[in-house]
Amino acid sequence: MPGYEEVNWTHLNKDLITKWGRVEPERRYRKDSLMNLSSVTQENTGIGSLSKYKKFMVEYKAIVIYLLIYRYIPQDNMFHEDLFDCLSTDIKGAISKEMIKDNFMVGAEDGGYLIPPINILKKYIDQ
Repeated sequence: MPGYEEVNWTHLNKDLITKWGRVEPERRYRKDSLMNLSSVTQENTGIGSLSKYKKFMVEYKAIVIYLLIYRYIPQDNMFHEDLFDCLSTDIKGAISKEMIKDNFMVGAEDGGYLIPPINILKKYIDQ
């Protein structure tokens, strides 16, 4: 390869990529992709219907699975608050009442409630 013989890393790198392809694919998603999805959803009045929820979850799962596979995040429980914040106020209220009644939302020191892990939250949203 000409880059090897010339001891030119830039040229060699280009030759290797041309011959073998990239070692690591370019990143499709980053951690802030979930936060961007959350903020865009909140700006559009949140998730208020089943169709909006399904559309949101398709995008959400694609991002989380990608981040988990490439080990950019340790687990998907990190983003349960973002998912909860994306819900419309009516749905938040209904889900919160049910989770409090079933002792899944525990009281916090500041008088609010702690949002449960994402698997429990999804279960209540799906109901």
